[in-house]
Amino acid sequence: MQIIQVKEPEGQGQWGTPDELEPDADLGIEIFIYWYVAGDYEGSGLALVGYSDDTWSWWYLNHCSCYGPMEQEEENVKYDSLEKALSQEATEEFLEDSAAIRKEARRFNRDLIHELLDYDS
Repeated sequence: MQIIQVKEPEGQGQWGTPDELEPDADLGIEIFIYWYVAGDYEGSGLALVGYSDDTWSWWYLNHCSCYGPMEQEEENVKYDSLEKALSQEATEEFLEDSAAIRKEARRFNRDLIHELLDYDS
C-alpha cells in the first residue's frame, strides 16, 4: 500500500496539528492520498483512496471524540476510474479541501502511466 500525506488546506491547521494515518491493510487499498489534522478530541481530513479492483473513493476523515478518522460510518461512493473520482461534481469548499490531494493523484497517475509505457517498450 502506498500512503501519501499532503499538506492540509489553508486554515485547517489553526486548531490542530497534522497527523499520520494508516488504513487497515485488509480493505484492499493500494493508494491512500490524504491530509489530516488532529485536535485535542477531534480531527479533520480528507482522503482519496485507490483500491486493488481499480475503483476510487473519497473518504471524509472528520470526526469528534466518539470516533476516529478511519471509522467510516457510511459507505463511500466508488468511482470506476481515477479520472471520474477527480472530475466529480463538488462544492467550492470540497474543491479547496481536495486541491492538494487532486494534484498529487494526477502526478501519481502520470508516473504510473510512464512506468507502464517504459515497461511495454
